[in-house]
Amino acid sequence: MLSIIALLSAIGAPSIMQTLRHQQLKGSLQTSYFLLQQAKSTAITKNKKITVQFKKGDNWCIALSDAGPCDCQSKSMCSVDEIEYRVSAEDFPNISFSNVTMGKDQAITFDGVRGTAIGNAGSGLFSNGSEAAKLIISNLGRVRICMQSGQLGAFQPC
Repeated sequence: MLSIIALLSAIGAPSIMQTLRHQQLKGSLQTSYFLLQQAKSTAITKNKKITVQFKKGDNWCIALSDAGPCDCQSKSMCSVDEIEYRVSAEDFPNISFSNVTMGKDQAITFDGVRGTAIGNAGSGLFSNGSEAAKLIISNLGRVRICMQSGQLGAFQPC
């Protein structure tokens, strides 16, 4: 009986780990997408510029600021009206964020009038090791996600 349980565990463990990495990638993409939508919406609603700061690598982060570029690694450095809006590798272990080409100083600024990101457009690549997806922001402020490799929910290939 014990050997059957051990056998089933050995067979199922890789599948469970892949599912966990799959869900972490999906979660990091969706959270980052909605954070960027929040930045755009807040910029328009409050009629002021909102900066989205990016840091790439295994210890990545993305945060919003109404005071311009900030250090998203420091939790108290980036905020909008003294409220922290941040997503990071702490929230999604096993996910890396690389190939970041976002505006000047790895930041995007959404305009307070139309919510555009003119001159700040770019992209970044989220990966769990076997799947990769691109988060893209256009000059008009459109945020979208596409799959660089693998399949993940309803996200289209790049």
